[in-house]
Amino acid sequence: MSDKKKKSSAKAQSDFIRFMLLTGLGGIIILLITLFVVAATMTNKKPKSKEESPKEEKAPVERQATGEMEEVIGVVIKSPGNDTIQILNVENEKEIVLQIENGVEMKDIYGQSMSLKEFKVGDMVETKYDKGNMVPKYLRISGEAWEQDRVKNVKINLEGKTIEIGNNIYTYTNNLISMYKGDPISIDQIDSIDELTLRGYKNYVWFIDVKASHGYINITASKDEEGTVEIDNGMTLPIKEAKNIAVTEGQHKVVIKKEGYEPIAKNVQVDSMQTVEIDLGEMQKKVGRLHVVAKGVSDYKVFINNVEYPGNEAILLEYGDYHLVVKKEGYKDWNKDFKMNEEVKRIDVELQKEEVPQFVKVSIDTNPTGAEVYIDDSFIGISPIDAQVPYGQHKISLIKEGYSPLHIPVSLDETQKQRSFLFTLQEAANE
Repeated sequence: MSDKKKKSSAKAQSDFIRFMLLTGLGGIIILLITLFVVAATMTNKKPKSKEESPKEEKAPVERQATGEMEEVIGVVIKSPGNDTIQILNVENEKEIVLQIENGVEMKDIYGQSMSLKEFKVGDMVETKYDKGNMVPKYLRISGEAWEQDRVKNVKINLEGKTIEIGNNIYTYTNNLISMYKGDPISIDQIDSIDELTLRGYKNYVWFIDVKASHGYINITASKDEEGTVEIDNGMTLPIKEAKNIAVTEGQHKVVIKKEGYEPIAKNVQVDSMQTVEIDLGEMQKKVGRLHVVAKGVSDYKVFINNVEYPGNEAILLEYGDYHLVVKKEGYKDWNKDFKMNEEVKRIDVELQKEEVPQFVKVSIDTNPTGAEVYIDDSFIGISPIDAQVPYGQHKISLIKEGYSPLHIPVSLDETQKQRSFLFTLQEAANE
């Protein structure tokens, strides 16, 4: 074999060995990747915890009939299911769940057949059931229970747990069912004006159905507000007592009257347990027309509470108390207090002429001037001075420091319109 062939054979073997090594290495890598993916997948599949694992549904325990029967009277306390009904034994107040099967006799109080779904919460029923499998022989609306339908003025004593219907007094327990329009309500939300249907057994009430509930009407007014509130032409009370008046739900007519104001008449809708507010600020004062007539004179002035009004026109005044003054020159003022409480009111006035005294213009001067001038001991001023002095007898007195006082009687009569006096003062003599 030549050297050339030997070299070619050696190269071929080397290439084969390299190929095998690479192929093996690639297989190892693929195997490792596959193992990694499998491991990751297994890691994500964690076993569910006890909380996450679905609960095992226990098969209902089948109760066996024992043949031991029990008769009870009870009240339905929950709407019937597909094949069960829950009642409360009114003798011992224990809850009973009855299993209704085919063949169970179910009747109303008149003996007519009923379906299970026709029994309602609050029905008083009588039943006889097997104490083992709780399957009743019959389930009937009780004829031994009593019912008071749509009664009013029911008095509930929450402390004594008694219910008074007319002359009868009944007792109730914590298991009493009270409902309004299919929903439970608290017994303390029931008012004596509500319309109720009650069911019970012997002297106990077990169910109350509120057929018509109540709301409230509240009059917003001060404590000393005077007037009346009338509701539905049947209830009248003072405004100051009209706080949260309980009335049956529905429409009500409210009339509010207050002296001096236009009455309010409203139709209000009162919903169950809601309060309707009526504010007296809506009331408007009544307004009347006042005519003040002064007999035999014209151009007189009218003042009401010191506000001037024309004397010959109607005056619009709100109802209330006022003070009237009528004035005219040459006449005495006419005064009167009056109450405006009519749509039209007339006040007649007779004015009296004023007695005007006759005066004389008196001019008084002194020598020297500057003396104090008094007429009838009333200070008039300092001389020289003019004054209007009525007719009659008067005394003029003059006083000046350093001079002797001077007192002079004078007589003024109707023939004199003006008189002038000049008086000379004498110096006072030294002691």
